[in-house]
Amino acid sequence: MTNQAKRGRGRPVGEPTTVVRIPTRHKAEVMDIVAGRKSLRLPFFSGNVSASFGAAPLDEYVEETLDLNDRLVRNPSSTFVVKATGDSMVDAGIHDGNLLLVDSSIKPMNNHIVVAALHGGELTVKRMRTSNVDEVIWLCPENEKYKPLKVTQDMQMKIWGVVTNIIHELI
Repeated sequence: MTNQAKRGRGRPVGEPTTVVRIPTRHKAEVMDIVAGRKSLRLPFFSGNVSASFGAAPLDEYVEETLDLNDRLVRNPSSTFVVKATGDSMVDAGIHDGNLLLVDSSIKPMNNHIVVAALHGGELTVKRMRTSNVDEVIWLCPENEKYKPLKVTQDMQMKIWGVVTNIIHELI
């Protein structure tokens, strides 16, 4: 393979390489690690957990493992995490300090919770509401202490993505 053919393969032209031999059964795992996609597989109990009193105990045995990447991230190449601050979205379950998984490949639609940049950079998380009549976009808080924000042309609003999951620490 010529140096020209190696361009764009993730390393500078002329950088030394080495051959690494691994058992075939570990190839996918090693490739995931190299690509930065190392998954965290956690025990998954197939029994349900009741949120009321009188619940039966969990199954004694773990039946499978659950990869949180598979469960929480639909589009890995377009998903990122931001930390929420403030209390404008508490009624949507988003609290100060929560981590938000945001997917920039999802087309924002009416009632989606979005992360948007306003005035060229100020980030906010709000529920997007649209009007079919006049095509106005509103960024609405989920806390009655705050007022909705009507998006105007001079705001230079850009939606970074749709919030798909909230990571909320309990302790």
